[in-house]
Amino acid sequence: MREASRLAIEAQDWVNSAIGSCVLCDTALYIGDVHAAAAWGEEAVTHADSSADSIQMIIARATFGGALHAAGMTEKAEKLLADAERRQGDLQPEYPLLQSGGGYHYCDLLLSLGRAHETRDRALRTLDWVRGWGWVAEIAQATLTLGRAYLALSYISLANIAFLEATRNESLVARSSLDEAVQGLRGAGRFELAPQALLARAAFRRAVGDWDGGARDLDEVREIAEPGPMRLYLCDCALERARLALARREAFAPLNGLVEPSPPPPVLPDATEATRLLDEARKELDAARKLVAECGYHRRDGELAELDAVVAGRRRFADLPPRV
Repeated sequence: MREASRLAIEAQDWVNSAIGSCVLCDTALYIGDVHAAAAWGEEAVTHADSSADSIQMIIARATFGGALHAAGMTEKAEKLLADAERRQGDLQPEYPLLQSGGGYHYCDLLLSLGRAHETRDRALRTLDWVRGWGWVAEIAQATLTLGRAYLALSYISLANIAFLEATRNESLVARSSLDEAVQGLRGAGRFELAPQALLARAAFRRAVGDWDGGARDLDEVREIAEPGPMRLYLCDCALERARLALARREAFAPLNGLVEPSPPPPVLPDATEATRLLDEARKELDAARKLVAECGYHRRDGELAELDAVVAGRRRFADLPPRV
């Protein structure tokens, strides 16, 4: 692909140059080289602009935005994604939101900023479109976004006892959407995307106290990611394993009992098991820290700091902001 991209640049074939740079950006993200991904993303935007091809200008900006988000450059990423979406609206006013990978990048960023209501509304609109077009992988990704948004909304509603029924309904939609997303990405043969859904479902299962189910999802993430290796997924997996250990240590499952079937209410472990779980969390955080540094995956810096504070005894896991 690098050679094809080089030849396209030499021929001043800016459309294929932009396409090649986007593919290289995505590939660099999959293998966990965020710095290279950002460089290829920036190059993609340059070539797309030289081509004056509206579609490539949208795709390149969305791709570059995803790489910048991974690098922890949230403000720049949001500006690029918003610009891509403005161009999408100009090009197709009847479909003004980003779809496919770009749409997922944008919603992923919005969820990280706590904008769950907006993410839900966007997911519902794009899901309606891609279902009409029969785009199997895109249906699964939009369903994944919807499930993550509803999981975030269930945490928001849970904070107000008056919204208990809303929490119950949102949790049910989150579970069904995440299950559908896992199966959809498997069915579409998009195994490079399947860890996104498995990680989100593991977070949901942790929230309801299904410790074993969450662990199985994380085992599958590792099975998919290790051969590559797809190091960003391995980092996310280590962080979620740390969360799972800390949740078990505090018997913290805030959505337990709100969806059926639901596991029995969790109980606090004895001192020996609590120590083992703390050691497990510490080990997983060390693995995640190493990957963040090696990959330039600074999007996760804040999450690492939160979990480090719990392991050090400065905070309770139950008091941390939810991560979906």
